[in-house]
Amino acid sequence: MTEHDRQQSSAVAAGGKKGLGLFWKIVIAIAAVAAPGVMGGVLMASVGLLESILGFTPEQTALLMTCYLALDGYGPAANVTGDGAIALVLDRFFGARPV
Repeated sequence: MTEHDRQQSSAVAAGGKKGLGLFWKIVIAIAAVAAPGVMGGVLMASVGLLESILGFTPEQTALLMTCYLALDGYGPAANVTGDGAIALVLDRFFGARPV
């Protein structure tokens, strides 16, 4: 990758090209549908897109994978904790009613 390509990919990542952000969001949403419930599945499905559309180098992709996989477990943990909190609040307001 030449220096010009690196500068161009940096400009794209910063939102320099109009319309690319919307295109990226649509494409990544389609990729997200392909890998529900798999730890890091969205990232693995989008590695090719990161490199081809946004111009990520293999080193940048490896760094992104490392950070994403290290933090990926916190989303489900927060979801489960939030679900439990909502259940407690609803139980407090409506109480346990006999069926």
